[in-house]
Amino acid sequence: MAGIRAVVFDIGGVIQDSPLHAIARYETEHGLPAGSINRAVVATGETGAWSRLERGELTVEAWCVPFERDCHEHGVTVDGARLMRYIADAGRERPIMLRGRLRVEPAETAFLDDIGTNLKSARALGMHTIKVDDPAQALRELGALVGLDLL
Repeated sequence: MAGIRAVVFDIGGVIQDSPLHAIARYETEHGLPAGSINRAVVATGETGAWSRLERGELTVEAWCVPFERDCHEHGVTVDGARLMRYIADAGRERPIMLRGRLRVEPAETAFLDDIGTNLKSARALGMHTIKVDDPAQALRELGALVGLDLL
């Protein structure tokens, strides 16, 4: 056992399916080019509706029209309410990833995330990191780290 006393899980992409997968599914099912919504979100930056929603400056209801406008200005036609339903469906917990944990040093912590950049930052702090692409594989890696069978 590596002396792990706490496990920290990212939400989107680990505990829940990634909202990025939901957006990709929306694009596919609505004939949009892959990545077009994400490109529009990035292009609008911190002042865009997506960023304002994430900061809590907009409710989901107030977000739809400005988000649709942001996307339209970048050549993408989106139904904001429909897209949010896709994202909400992805927001259901993956029960296999939920368990019980913090006041520990980074070296005593395992961090699970689906985004490499986040893992790189956690690793720089001294945490053990596990990239979550497949929940079962991530639990096998975590189990090996803590010396337990988690499946």
